Amino acid sequence: PRPSGSFLPLRPNLFTSGGDMADAERHVHSRGSLALGGRFAGKTVRLLRSRPVTDRGSVFVAHLAFPVSTEAEANAAVSALKRACAGDVVDHAMSAWRVPKRGTGKGSPEKKKPAEKKKKKTPVETSFDDDGEPRGGASIRAELNKLDAVGVACVVTRAYGGVNLGKKRFEH
Repeated sequence: PRPSGSFLPLRPNLFTSGGDMADAERHVHSRGSLALGGRFAGKTVRLLRSRPVTDRGSVFVAHLAFPVSTEAEANAAVSALKRACAGDVVDHAMSAWRVPKRGTGKGSPEKKKPAEKKKKKTPVETSFDDDGEPRGGASIRAELNKLDAVGVACVVTRAYGGVNLGKKRFEH
């Protein structure tokens, strides 16, 4: 299914625990929703699509689905994102996701001493797929890790332009 034409507001800190949302906003090309399908039939997630980035003929587009809360939902979101891109001319659809680790939901709060106010990172499960683009999915996962994004699935498509970009492709 293609994303709907409805636009959703981008709210700060919705899918990351930090980061500059104003900077992220200028890279957003479109917003919508995405039906997951399969055993998640009826469930939709929010969708952000980046502006295309072109370098020496290659075109990169990032697609981000959120919120996803389990490994199964993240895999369903990646599959739905890849289906949504199926009509586009792409050579690679690299992906990565990060979700809260099972069993780390709400529970009894720990009592902490006032001196122990260090921000604790959420334990996460994560995975990636390079889809034939060496280190592509791993680079996406590394970027999600750096942003401490949780509850997201990301697919970056690349239409190969005939020129090997080397490590430069990871800067996009």
